[in-house]
Amino acid sequence: MPRSCRLLLAAGLLSLAWHGPVAAQSATATGTLMVQWGDADRGARPPRMAWTLTGDRGEVWDVELTEAQVRVAGGVRALNRSRVTVVGTATPAISRARGAPLAPRLRAGSIASTDGGRTASLMAQPPQSGAKPYALLLCKFADVASEPRPLADFTALLSNSSPNLDHYYRELSAGQMNLGGSQAVGWFTLPQPRAAYLPGGQLAFSALAADCTAAADASVNFANFSGILIQVNADLDGYAWGGSSFLSLDGVTRSWPMTWMPLWATQSSMHGAYAHEVGHSLGLPHSSGPYSATYDSRWDVMSNSYLIFNGATSSYLAGHTIIYHKDLLGWIPAARKVTPTAGTQTILLEQAEFPTAGTTPLEIVIPIEGTSQFYTVEARRFLGYDAPLPGEAVVIHLITPGTSVPAKVVDPDNNGNPNDAGAMWLPGETFQGVNGIRVQVNARTAEGWSVTVTMPLPDVQLSVAGAGSGNGMVTSSPGGIACTSTAGSSSGTCSAPFPGGTVVTLTPTVTSGSLVGWSGACVGSGNCQVTLDQARSVTATFQLGNQTLAVTADGNGSGVVRSSLEGINCVSTAGTLSGACVAAYPQGTMVTLTADATVGTFMGWSGACSGTATCTLALTQVRNVGATFVVANRQLATELTGTGSGSVTSTPAGIACVSTRGAVAGGCAAEFAEGTVVTLEAVASGGSFAGWGGACSGVGACVVTLSEVRTVSAQFDPPTFAVTLTAAGGGSGAITSQAGLAPALACLSTAGSVTGACSATYVEGAIVTLTPTATAGAFGGWSGACTGFGPCQVEVTQARAVTATFLAPQLLIDTFARALLGEGSIAPEIAAQLDAAGNRNGIRDLGDLVALMDHSPEARFSAVVMRVLQRRGGANAIRP
Repeated sequence: MPRSCRLLLAAGLLSLAWHGPVAAQSATATGTLMVQWGDADRGARPPRMAWTLTGDRGEVWDVELTEAQVRVAGGVRALNRSRVTVVGTATPAISRARGAPLAPRLRAGSIASTDGGRTASLMAQPPQSGAKPYALLLCKFADVASEPRPLADFTALLSNSSPNLDHYYRELSAGQMNLGGSQAVGWFTLPQPRAAYLPGGQLAFSALAADCTAAADASVNFANFSGILIQVNADLDGYAWGGSSFLSLDGVTRSWPMTWMPLWATQSSMHGAYAHEVGHSLGLPHSSGPYSATYDSRWDVMSNSYLIFNGATSSYLAGHTIIYHKDLLGWIPAARKVTPTAGTQTILLEQAEFPTAGTTPLEIVIPIEGTSQFYTVEARRFLGYDAPLPGEAVVIHLITPGTSVPAKVVDPDNNGNPNDAGAMWLPGETFQGVNGIRVQVNARTAEGWSVTVTMPLPDVQLSVAGAGSGNGMVTSSPGGIACTSTAGSSSGTCSAPFPGGTVVTLTPTVTSGSLVGWSGACVGSGNCQVTLDQARSVTATFQLGNQTLAVTADGNGSGVVRSSLEGINCVSTAGTLSGACVAAYPQGTMVTLTADATVGTFMGWSGACSGTATCTLALTQVRNVGATFVVANRQLATELTGTGSGSVTSTPAGIACVSTRGAVAGGCAAEFAEGTVVTLEAVASGGSFAGWGGACSGVGACVVTLSEVRTVSAQFDPPTFAVTLTAAGGGSGAITSQAGLAPALACLSTAGSVTGACSATYVEGAIVTLTPTATAGAFGGWSGACTGFGPCQVEVTQARAVTATFLAPQLLIDTFARALLGEGSIAPEIAAQLDAAGNRNGIRDLGDLVALMDHSPEARFSAVVMRVLQRRGGANAIRP
């Protein structure tokens, strides 16, 4: 039978099938969005999530969404299998010779519902009830021939015998859903090799779904099934996947619950992995403990699906899912859920496994006021697939809708283990939640536990008013009230809600006049304490009288503040007050304050006055005035110059400046009180201290009086070393240094004696390059700080001595003659010098000897030279 799925995909992707590299471009896609959850074998790696979107014409996109985008759009459950429009940047689809094309990738910039505002309502999806048969398709990659397990094993996996999937989901749903009618078929061969379904290492969900269903087409009427389980014979991208895929199969076009199972799902992980991924295909997310590990909760198959190893099946088995997930799937009737109201309520909570008939609650849902969060409370027992649970207890989860992992175990001991005693609530234990929520376990019953839930009372309003001719403020603890009374007129926050039963303390603060007392819900003149068992009103009365003027002072200086009217004569000594600093004056009195510095400078007023002039106040209320007296600081800065090393320190301490070959570090500037006498000491390290500059001179200690900002420089020079030239040998020549070197070296050698500039001093680190030039004879090499025959390069890290050897002409002539006769040898470097001064033909021959003798008129024709000349040189020519 032809597959309409393939026709839709091909038609929808014709316009998206680019060839060759194409740059990403903006795109808009509208259609059904589906999520796939990925899980590694036994939680070896963190989970993954992937999204695909199928458009109205069958075109398929792999969509990249950030967690923030998903949260803003209402969360995973709100988006999954909903119609949306995604605007973003797309990379092209990839056409293939065989099979479905690979979907293009769309990186979302924005996502919006096209369900007419119904996206959020998808939180209440149709219940999973009745028969939900799955078609289990066994598909082989074109390049992997193995069939890891026979078809009969997968037929058994789908059956209603323990511990197989139909039996498992009948127990989880308390008989409300089953997998009856499920069928396993295969093995079928896919049109593509494994790598073709893993572009970039990521599973191509739609391509594998399309090709596997097409391969099984002749054997399956998909109209008879609710979902599809794809099992392949090799690893995928390191994950098993569960979710859904939008396909048109046998006249049915919809989002199909689906899994994509790798090879390892046929091994010891088989039953647990299938139970987990089928849960994802039903739309269930992960749950976890309140930590960073997704697979740490043994209370839920959607967290840890490897509860116990079953020897009969050689596979790990899972326990039940949590009550929140059962509720999402519609398995908890409304009559068996309790949402407590304000106050205290005792509830008989029945176990989640094998519930009895009737209306005894299976789930308690406790909303957290002011948020979308809520707690779920359930009872768990060692029954059925829950036999290997961590324990029998009441278990509480905190639910945060819209997140990728909404349900997290409440585990107050925060020890990283949500399966220990800290997460199991037993008789006599009480969970203290937020906003005053309390869950107390009273006793165990035959089918569960007796639980008492306490919910906070509704908020109660507290109102405050001011009265009288005076001024003041009333504040509350806990916070909420901050009410100002000005001559009987109230402003600010004078009314606020508090949780019912809260004891609120009101505190009056007088700004002018005095507090006469309270009326209404309080009496007296102290703090007012109100129990909010109902709405309450309180009035505070403030009356005018004498007003207080208080002076404070700070700073490291000293001074006196005096008032124009008798009363204030306040002395400050480095911020310590003495004398009359507080005085009372009749309401409305005009008072002028004057500040005089005795040490340092008066810097100005604060509080009820500002500036530095006299302070004039009208005492219509309590006034507070601050005066600041400061002894100014002056900065002393040191600058270290030169390329040497050394340090400068100060007395008193503050300066500790270090130069290392010109690189300056440490504290090179500091502030001292004005007038301080500071002594600076310079200590050279390795070189010499050349002297002070700026505010000091000379080379002794630098003494500076800081009447103003000062700058002192200190120069450190590096050490110097001598380079000395000598000569050896009976020849003559010159030794010279490189151009631009100062001082220059130009040393002449005559038969081992030197004259001229043969020694000079240089700073540490200088590079001196020496070049030898023979004037009689030849250069015979370096010794001392240099070796060899080329230019000599000396780094001046210490005193250096270099000797140049110039060979005497007669010795050179006789040695060269013996070499030509084969009776001796001559250094190649010397031979090269002779050829360069001779016939320059690249060989050592008679011509070089004749030239050498021409250049050395004082040389004589020795016996060995005469023997060479008699042979005329031809037979004894030797190449260097």
